[in-house]
Amino acid sequence: MRSTNAARKIEREPATETVEGTVVSASDDGSLCVQTGAELREARRAFGCLVEPVAGDRVLTALTGETAWVLVVLHREGDAPMELVADRDMRIRLNDGRLAVVTRDGVDVVSDGGVRVVTRDVTVRAQTATLLADAAALLGGVLEVEVQKVRTVAERCDSVIGSLTQRLKRALRVTEELDSVRAGQIDWEARNNLQLHAHGALVTAREIVKIDADQVHVG
Repeated sequence: MRSTNAARKIEREPATETVEGTVVSASDDGSLCVQTGAELREARRAFGCLVEPVAGDRVLTALTGETAWVLVVLHREGDAPMELVADRDMRIRLNDGRLAVVTRDGVDVVSDGGVRVVTRDVTVRAQTATLLADAAALLGGVLEVEVQKVRTVAERCDSVIGSLTQRLKRALRVTEELDSVRAGQIDWEARNNLQLHAHGALVTAREIVKIDADQVHVG
């Protein structure tokens, strides 16, 4: 009785044949037309075949009953790029070791959604760096910047800071139009000379204006 059931089970299982073929056409929906010998077959890319086949590729095809599966791309003529395609989320996991992406011409990361990097440390080394964004936010506990030269060109800059301390060897600021400072108290101290030059000068105070010096020259 058991042998009879086993025989029926074997008969229901379709036979599998692996043959080489050539991709004749590839549709946007993922369907393929593969020529194996003198026969044309409709085929699908197997789940484990990450390389997207294109017309002209030499492929290894598994024929299971009426279904044909492209297992792997064996050869591709010309310089058409190799594209890895998946129809669902993909994760590359290393239980140990490092993952390195090495290229000669460049690396592009393109996404319709977001790109997130979660790591303990980030190190970026480049001769030139460009950041283009409609809006950018930097949130952190401590920001340390060590550079030889900084050049900033902005249409508008707004800063909201609780406390700001700057230590400079030389400072030069050029304002073409209005320079306005509003503060609860202003304290200026110069070791040597303090010079104020203007086409016209106006000093007003509600209570006291005091000038204290060994010598005061007016005019």
